[in-house]
Amino acid sequence: MDNGELSKKSLCEDCIAVQGLIILTLGGLGGFCCVNSRIDAAKSREDSEKLAGCVIAKTVG
Repeated sequence: MDNGELSKKSLCEDCIAVQGLIILTLGGLGGFCCVNSRIDAAKSREDSEKLAGCVIAKTVG
């Protein structure tokens, strides 16, 4: 695997690392929303879904 190929082990490790970052980020976002309770949760969710859609579209496309 010296020619740049990825092993199943490295892919699994990368996936776990990304999942950890996502959990950490969502936890921070949840904490922010709890501290700043004046934020409209429904509006924030809609904006987050739009942002996630843009990120996924740019990643896949």
